[in-house]
Amino acid sequence: MRSDAQQSALTDFIWHMLDRGYQIYLCSSTTRAGGAEALAGESFAHPQLTWLHGEMPPTQPVIARYPALVAGTTVWLGDDPRVLRWVREFGLAYVSLLNKTASFAENLHLSSWGELGALLDPTAQAVRQVAEAIAELRRTRPKGAIVVGIGGPAESGYERFAMELKRSLEAPGALMVDLLDVSCFLSGTLDEGSARDDAAFIFPVTPGDAWLLRHVMQPLATGEELYVEKAPDVVPNEFRNHFPLYLSTDSVVLVLGETVFQRSLRETMHLGILVEVSPEETARRLYEIPEGEEIDKRFIQQYLDHDGRLYQRYLTHNQVVANADIHISADSPRKFVLLPMAGATN
Repeated sequence: MRSDAQQSALTDFIWHMLDRGYQIYLCSSTTRAGGAEALAGESFAHPQLTWLHGEMPPTQPVIARYPALVAGTTVWLGDDPRVLRWVREFGLAYVSLLNKTASFAENLHLSSWGELGALLDPTAQAVRQVAEAIAELRRTRPKGAIVVGIGGPAESGYERFAMELKRSLEAPGALMVDLLDVSCFLSGTLDEGSARDDAAFIFPVTPGDAWLLRHVMQPLATGEELYVEKAPDVVPNEFRNHFPLYLSTDSVVLVLGETVFQRSLRETMHLGILVEVSPEETARRLYEIPEGEEIDKRFIQQYLDHDGRLYQRYLTHNQVVANADIHISADSPRKFVLLPMAGATN
């Protein structure tokens, strides 16, 4: 590194990627003061960070010990021409910030570690692909708001994904994005009464539900501009901060809620994004079990017997998984990963 600022930027990049589940190998054959030899005795306090010092490109014994170095999912970062030739021989992905080139991306123009971190960040990748799908809808649909539903189980982070998506869509300044959290209309859909009778999942149930469907969702779905100056009496208090409610025909409207994909609501959406988390991980978050700590199976079973069972009934009755356009895995609390349709599960 030529400067303290560059060293700091690299350090930030490394911790950014470690925080998103990447395994990092720091490789160097440098022997001058401050190089790898100076750090040979250091222990790095992270299980996903390994320092490899010695001959580069890595020798066969090193590869045998660390087979991830030549795995198809590995990306090599650096500017050493010898390493570049070696990487090409193995058919591995490679990025050079010095030359602004990459073996997996044409016309790459990355000038900083931060930009590279955003490129490799699973959340950024997922948000970017969802944003591209929305932009395509904007280009191809008749004039009218694009309505996007985003939902998932409790503690899945679907709200956080919606905020990441909103920032991404608004960044170029080309799209107007409105966010509607309709959880307050859906709060009664996952109670014990609902579990005994699938008919209870038929939406709308309350006058407030009916108002949301008939005066907000259905007009948006048909391309109408929406303006409501004052909140009707039937609207829940938690939703009143949206008034006066104005949604233009140029907007992208992100509609959020744990059970937002009730059949009649789903029919009014142009895109449905389901954020998925395993029952085990959901139970860990609900019962506040620290990440990495083994969770007692009794907590998982308790979730499956109550909240998890109700959520599963909602998924099944409304065919949520089959009807979702995009599936996002949030099993890691610090990243969202776009799933292929064929790989999606309840």
